[in-house]
Amino acid sequence: MVPPYVERDHDGELRSHLGMLAGKGAGVIVVRGDSCTGKTRSVWEAVTAWVPDWQRPGRAAESTAVGPARR
Repeated sequence: MVPPYVERDHDGELRSHLGMLAGKGAGVIVVRGDSCTGKTRSVWEAVTAWVPDWQRPGRAAESTAVGPARR
């Protein structure tokens, strides 16, 4: 279970940029920062707010992988 999300100072700006890209249909946003500062979770929350049914690329391939696990 994912813990409740704690809004960060940069969330408004990130969502604003995503809104502009959503209107254009494509684009790239680079999120950078120190380790363990919540970059991935911030992006996840922002993207799913704009596109609720979005799944990250590769998820289907991971769930249908066949064969033994390698060690």
